[in-house]
Amino acid sequence: FSGPPASNDTFVDKNRATLINEVSEVLAIAEELGDLVHPEAYSKIRATPTSQDKMRELFQRTLRSGGWRVKAAFFDALKKHHPELMERLGMICSY
Repeated sequence: FSGPPASNDTFVDKNRATLINEVSEVLAIAEELGDLVHPEAYSKIRATPTSQDKMRELFQRTLRSGGWRVKAAFFDALKKHHPELMERLGMICSY
């Protein structure tokens, strides 16, 4: 992944609200995280109706407890699935 883990970690935490509101490819990202997402958490994410609620579940169940490794993998998945959002946030954030 790009940059030191702390910067990806900080980016994910700092942009939590924006990511919850704007990320729509939640299942694709959860699938890309693979074993980092517990099967029970994945089922819950799949069953949740809106992408905002799916992202809340992902944050609550996976990103919060997973530490910097999960956040780094999530960061890379975001770059792949939402490059325009990441670019926009990169312009706004100095991390």
